Amino acid sequence: MTNREKLRKRFMKLADDAQLDTAALATMLHSSVARITSWKREEGRPGANPVPMWAIELLEFKIAAMVPPGKHREGK
Repeated sequence: MTNREKLRKRFMKLADDAQLDTAALATMLHSSVARITSWKREEGRPGANPVPMWAIELLEFKIAAMVPPGKHREGK
């Protein structure tokens, strides 16, 4: 498996575990649905683009900051 494919799978697992669809990912990462879709495509498929490391790191950070349903942030 190539490094590019490992990054794509990591990105997809983060999104799946957090139950984020393509539109939610686009909003969270300040990107377009088309760009996110291109990142989700398997390497070698038409229109596939590598997931940039910054996108994975930002997604990890934003998911970690998410508040579980029914919980409230302290002080709010």
